[in-house]
Amino acid sequence: MVRAAVEASPELPALVADAAALPVTDACCDLVIAYMSLQDVDDMPSAVREVGRALEPGGHLCMAIVHPLNSAGRFASLDPDAPFVIQGSYLDSHAFVDTVARSGLEMTFSSVHRPLEAYFRAFEDAGLIVEALREVPVGKPSSDDPRHQRWRRLPLFLFVRAAKGSTTLTEAWSLSRNSRRLELPIHGRECGTRLDSRIDGMSILRWRS
Repeated sequence: MVRAAVEASPELPALVADAAALPVTDACCDLVIAYMSLQDVDDMPSAVREVGRALEPGGHLCMAIVHPLNSAGRFASLDPDAPFVIQGSYLDSHAFVDTVARSGLEMTFSSVHRPLEAYFRAFEDAGLIVEALREVPVGKPSSDDPRHQRWRRLPLFLFVRAAKGSTTLTEAWSLSRNSRRLELPIHGRECGTRLDSRIDGMSILRWRS
């Protein structure tokens, strides 16, 4: 794939590198695309943290993954109205292997099931603010294969667009413990916050755009 990219556009640099340790400088790009990859990355939080490091403030990550619901369970049968069953815990991450046969070819995918919270915690730690989210089912099936029909009832893919802020929410939460007010720059604007009260030593903030 990288070879094909270089051949198609030799003037553009193409690198093969560890997603958790990208060989690029800080704030060097305004767009990162992760298409059907983060669910197959061993150290997803570090990979997302590297995305946050590489993005300039206001830059965007566009991510597409197999929806975590997909890897959490299985349909009970091939029937179009078959129930979807989750055995065990949706909330626990675990590695799994999926083998898919299509048009006489067999492909094996080694992936990691993670709940939605795992991805969103990674975004939070990397200073990425989610702007849009879409849960995508299979479109109109190209055949009457019941395997396609079943995925019209449940999301098969997850699309997310997130922006890099100037201050991570984790940093803002830490600052709020020691300050009655802080200014949090997001997308080049000042987003003020006001400390309303404290419950059991925890700061309660109301966000004002």
